[in-house]
Amino acid sequence: MESLVTTEGVKKTIFGVGAINQIISECQLLGASRALLVVDRALSETEMCARIQKTFQESPVKAIPYFEVTPEPSPALADTGAELAKKEKADCVIAVGGGSTMDVAKAIAILGKNEGKALDYVGLNLVKKPGLPTIMVPTTAGTGSEATFTSVFTMRETKSKGGINSPFLYPHTAILDPELTLGLPPDVTASTGMDALTHAIESFTSL
Repeated sequence: MESLVTTEGVKKTIFGVGAINQIISECQLLGASRALLVVDRALSETEMCARIQKTFQESPVKAIPYFEVTPEPSPALADTGAELAKKEKADCVIAVGGGSTMDVAKAIAILGKNEGKALDYVGLNLVKKPGLPTIMVPTTAGTGSEATFTSVFTMRETKSKGGINSPFLYPHTAILDPELTLGLPPDVTASTGMDALTHAIESFTSL
């Protein structure tokens, strides 16, 4: 089932079992032929990732793998990804994974069209212009990063967290396929489900 959403920035949401099968056509609708595929290290070793890569291999859209994302990512991961995107002339960025992966991918997309490093943009409305178009494919229930204008990073040197916050970070497309959550370890399923529930409760209690 496909639906257009009218949030402030996310232009299109595709939801349904098997929605991941539309990933190539969505790239083509963006006019993209070289996609930076951002996946975390653990997910990169799964059958799901292999299946997605095979989909690209059988299509006219080239996938450039960037499988270096780790939990609680540092800004340097976005910087390295952006360098690869520029070197390979990527014209869109796709994230498959949880919140860390999507946050890194959104920052990479911004750095693809803006000068400097990710750390330069930590704050509110510091991004000067749009980045590369992005497609977010969440594999957990918890973060909602596929629909936000934020990329959160951990600065280990200062033992702090900070986010790049800008309307330019809103993804272009979100692909929500419930089947992608079925292969998660039970502890991840439980913790991300509790994350989603907690956010829902907050919406009723927050002033």
